[in-house]
Amino acid sequence: MDNKINRAAYMAGEITHQQFFGHIAQECNLPKFPESWMKRVKVALKNGDVHLNSIPLHEWDSKVNWFSQQTKSIISKYDNGFSLAGGVCMLKEKARLQAEQESEGQS
Repeated sequence: MDNKINRAAYMAGEITHQQFFGHIAQECNLPKFPESWMKRVKVALKNGDVHLNSIPLHEWDSKVNWFSQQTKSIISKYDNGFSLAGGVCMLKEKARLQAEQESEGQS
């Protein structure tokens, strides 16, 4: 575990939301989102929705509910326990990172 990446550092403003949840997303090593989901993410980002709030919260929630116990454990060690909200933030950051990587690959 990276000792610099933790809830206290995030809350103190020592690391950004993207750094905190992006690190967790990378460590969880979740599979890529399917193309159909990423089309929606890319449209949202293109329209300026950097927080991906135009995709209904219940859809993000349903994806968190499928996390394995191992994924929940990884999130817990960084985020003072597992929560639905933390899971959604991690997924949104993973989707944003995937969109960024896919865009770089097309350049």
